[in-house]
Amino acid sequence: GRSGVTAVLLHPVRSATAIVCVLAILVPYVCGAAIARGVEGEAQRAIDAGPDLHMVQLRFGRPAPIRAAIAEQVREIPGVRRVVPRIVGELALGTEFVPVVLIGIPRSSIPGAANGDSSERPLPQFVVGAELARTLKLSEGSYLPPFYRAEDGDRVSRIVGVLDRDAPVSSGHVMYTALATAAEVFGEKEHVSDLLVECHPGYLDAVRRKLDREFPTCRASTRDELSSRLPGNLHYLDGVFHILFVLAFAVGIPLLLVASGVGLVERRREAALLKATGWTADALLLRAFVESAVLCVIAAASAVIVSWAWLALGNGKGIAAIFLPGWDFASALRLPYSLGGESILVATVVSFCIVASGSLYATWRVASAPVRLILR
Repeated sequence: GRSGVTAVLLHPVRSATAIVCVLAILVPYVCGAAIARGVEGEAQRAIDAGPDLHMVQLRFGRPAPIRAAIAEQVREIPGVRRVVPRIVGELALGTEFVPVVLIGIPRSSIPGAANGDSSERPLPQFVVGAELARTLKLSEGSYLPPFYRAEDGDRVSRIVGVLDRDAPVSSGHVMYTALATAAEVFGEKEHVSDLLVECHPGYLDAVRRKLDREFPTCRASTRDELSSRLPGNLHYLDGVFHILFVLAFAVGIPLLLVASGVGLVERRREAALLKATGWTADALLLRAFVESAVLCVIAAASAVIVSWAWLALGNGKGIAAIFLPGWDFASALRLPYSLGGESILVATVVSFCIVASGSLYATWRVASAPVRLILR
């Protein structure tokens, strides 16, 4: 065991080469896996914090606008505690047509909103995400030029709040406003996108059955159903990333075979001298195993540290765009990631497999040959 540690110290160039090769393969994988876990965890937390039932209108099997008057009928169902109508739509702002998701909800539910305007004719008020505010150079108290046609003429809008950078990534390009304002923006006052239904404890199943009977053209989904559908795209990206890593892993093993000793005169001479002093092939393999384990621990620890620096300090520049299209290094949002015990375990196992594939095979080739052939 001590000889394996000594081998790492006596051959710094060989050890450093192996560690660098492992890091080049392992760091992107650990970062990608951490981002995938972080985004999936953030999506799951959003679902858990959401309503008990998400109700939409179906037309030709697809979600469609639902009549706003249905909200009052749903409130009268026994067991329903609260019904929140919501409007969700897409639009573009600015001369660069920045994509924005506009969400209209009751004014009391708008996150991060300041006190309302007390003038006789209050301006349309919006709360914007941190990334949208950075892109359009907006701040609390800023004004937006008219960007939609209203019945009483074009109107300037006012920004009354900006979400902080710790808000979910999905809120980066979001604008919140009152339900009436959103209906005016989209010119749709009699319909909403969906209804968020909250139930009293123990009434969820009864309320859902009642909704299915009274509104057969609508669909009410529970949190579990949303959880099974929403992360599908995340799992797809995660699977593609794993496939790419398998290809990198297949290329990395031959690279380690060369870098860690196949055909190197130094390793052959070292094995010959050890065999001449009485070392057996098993002892040489054990020595190489310990050497690989030491390099594995160093490489895995370094990979976790470098991955943390890349994600936390570098904000995932270069790799975050795989899971979050359009992600910018200077983003005002904090990149979601999860570097837990699973990432450390995977880094350790993978680094050992890569290092051992190079060193153990090379040592076995040398240790199993006679001394005179090694020295020739």
